[in-house]
Formats: sequence, structure tokens, C-alpha cells
Amino acid sequence: MREVLVEAAPEQCLVRIEALVIRELGSDAEVSRLTPSTFKVLARQRTMLESLGGWLVAALLTIVSFGLFAVFYLIYWLFAVGRTDEATVTATAEGERTRLLITSNNARWERFLEDFARNEL
Repeated sequence: MREVLVEAAPEQCLVRIEALVIRELGSDAEVSRLTPSTFKVLARQRTMLESLGGWLVAALLTIVSFGLFAVFYLIYWLFAVGRTDEATVTATAEGERTRLLITSNNARWERFLEDFARNEL
């Protein structure tokens, strides 16, 4: 959980962060407003086998590593398939400032959203 204090209105913060998420994740993300001051984003984790290029890279690495890559990737895939990452951003007005509370089950998302809030809002 990360807290950021910014010089913008709560609604403006949420609209800009929501636009960023939609731009970065596109149709892979499901964005919803839980309350007027909170929004949530869900996105299924993607794997390299969801594209033709990914299949080609996996095949090449499997051949080069004599099948070892396929074994390790299968183990990774068993844990990653169907996993959904989520983040919640809550904006609370504090005078002329807004306190953003960012929570996520993905540490990269938390850092990314915090950096955006600190540098762009």
C-alpha cells in the first residue's frame, strides 16, 4: 500500500490515472468505479504463448536447451495461468490537496502508479 499527496482535485486524479491504465493495458484491463472516489482495475496476466511470436521463441528456446526450457516454462505456466492482477486507487480530498491510496497485488503496478502520481499529477 502506498500513499501519495498531490496538488490536484480527487476527480481529476482518478480520471488521469484511469486514462493511463486504459492507454497502457488497453482491452486487457477491466476498469470499474467502486465509489465516486475509488476505482479498481483488473487484468489477467498474459503468457508468451498467447502470440505467434511467443510460440516461435518458445520453440527455439526449447530446441536450443534440449527441452529444458519447455519443462521450466510449463512449471511457470501452471502457476501463472488464470492469475489476475488488480489495483485499487482511492482519492481523498485534504484541503487543496488530494491523498491517493494505491494498493495492488502486483508490486510493479504499485510503483508504476505511484511514480505516475508523483510526477504527472
